[in-house]
Amino acid sequence: KWYQKAAGHGFARSQTNLGYMYETGRGVERDYAEAAKWYLKAAEQGFAPAQNHLAMMYYSGRGVSQDYREAARWYREAAEQGNLYAQNWLGFMYERGQGVPQDYSEAMRLYKGAAERGDAAAQYRAATCTAEASASSATTPRR
Repeated sequence: KWYQKAAGHGFARSQTNLGYMYETGRGVERDYAEAAKWYLKAAEQGFAPAQNHLAMMYYSGRGVSQDYREAARWYREAAEQGNLYAQNWLGFMYERGQGVPQDYSEAMRLYKGAAERGDAAAQYRAATCTAEASASSATTPRR
């Protein structure tokens, strides 16, 4: 009730919390479209956690049509504010070429940025991306 009141007044943190409640079904019936609606309201105000959650919705196609470009857009917005999860996921999208051109250098830059700030998933991705790049270059014929 109180989150709804605060969210209705445009408070981004409450909008994000309300979106999370709808996404997870905590205290309300699970409704991905309603979750995405509230995340969008907060994301448009520049609230990085909401941008990250909205990106996840676009990436997975929950509550919105799956759209990797939109996911990358919102991950980028959050990553530019230092959101570690967004940095890691945007790096993953660059590594895979999902919604953005495939770019291993950009993926590594994002992974390293999040990894250096303690994100374990980014540390793992940085290590595996480095190993994959090394294995790829070792098996690539030289001309």
